Amino acid sequence: MSAIEPYLDELFDQLAGTGSAGRRILMEAEYHLRAVAADAMTRGLPEDQAEQEAVSRFGPPALVARKLRSAGRLNRAVSTAWLLAGLAACGLGAAYLVAVWWHTWQTPNCYVALAYGCYTPSMVVTRITMATAIAAAGAALLLGRWLAVRYAALTPSRRGFALRSRR
Repeated sequence: MSAIEPYLDELFDQLAGTGSAGRRILMEAEYHLRAVAADAMTRGLPEDQAEQEAVSRFGPPALVARKLRSAGRLNRAVSTAWLLAGLAACGLGAAYLVAVWWHTWQTPNCYVALAYGCYTPSMVVTRITMATAIAAAGAALLLGRWLAVRYAALTPSRRGFALRSRR
């Protein structure tokens, strides 16, 4: 009997609940184990010894599963932080734009130059530019995260509230 098959069965059991990431790691593990065993057979080892060497070099299934879970948590944390940074920057930029608009619309009669609450046209342009740049940076963060989730296998953030029971 092959040493690779029981190893993959044990790894499958350890990866229960990891979803598509677990399926991918299982396929990659099988490919890697078979490639290492084939390489060992080309060096002259019998098939059973080559498979046993591949399994021993790969490491215990529990350790592989633990490392996958910790990498998944880190991936989810990066994804969540990226999302929150993008949303915060968009919200801050939008709030700043509204504040600039409100202050320019509510500007008092300014008899003294640079009195409190008075804006010169260059100050308004500078503030609008800053607000737009902040909002654009937030939009760029959100777009970059969306692309990373879609094309680079970044784990999306969990949906729903943490206190909600999952049934």
